[in-house]
Amino acid sequence: MKRLLWLCTVVSLVAGFQGCNTGNNKDSGSHRQEGQPDLVVKELIDTIRFDVSNDDTCFISFNVDAPISGPEILVDSVLVFLNSELYEMFGTYLPFDTETFSEGDMLTKDGGRLLSNYTEKFSEPLKSPYGYAYQCIELKLEAQAEKYVTYGLKIFGHNGMHYTSEKFYYTFDKRDGHRVRDLISHENLARFSKENPGYDPELSNGPKENCCGLLGDSVVFVFPFYSGTTESTESVACSKIVPYLSPEVQKLL
Repeated sequence: MKRLLWLCTVVSLVAGFQGCNTGNNKDSGSHRQEGQPDLVVKELIDTIRFDVSNDDTCFISFNVDAPISGPEILVDSVLVFLNSELYEMFGTYLPFDTETFSEGDMLTKDGGRLLSNYTEKFSEPLKSPYGYAYQCIELKLEAQAEKYVTYGLKIFGHNGMHYTSEKFYYTFDKRDGHRVRDLISHENLARFSKENPGYDPELSNGPKENCCGLLGDSVVFVFPFYSGTTESTESVACSKIVPYLSPEVQKLL
């Protein structure tokens, strides 16, 4: 499923590759405890500029935190996740049948080369203009605790008419690398909203797919965006909502 912002409202964006990879390593931590191995990531940045008559405002940019060390099973899991997201995003923008875009061909164990593997291979097919807009895509390590890490995917930009923004969260168990998919049930979130008035009424509608994440001492919820607007969020302290969270998540806190 390709979740890019304007899939139904704007034609595929274009590009000629201009990019750079930075070597900023970090172990972005939140509520982390001593004695547990950290996931260390390298920030990779590439900017692909549209081939549109000297217009520097037309581009698509990527900012990706790729794992370079840490628990092997977690590093492998996050690399597969990042590869999958990049595969979908580049597949969206490619002006030819995505069957020619081999996901297996792009899988790599070299986190430092993760993004350039895509931009280098697909710079030529993306040189012809297909639209006028800019878009920024960020896949960032946003929280790291003793038992989990949380990545955030933010997609924002301008589609030629208005600014839009989306945000998604993905939490991974550091012990075995699996993605924690069920943070809280619809029923429990609706019950929390009813028993704790004062939060955004959207909470009572239940969590949307990949729209809630563990961020240290809080759980953040993202509400669907509407055309011409950005996403809205609600942050709830873990101390308030932990009894409503799934048993799996409670064991991570």
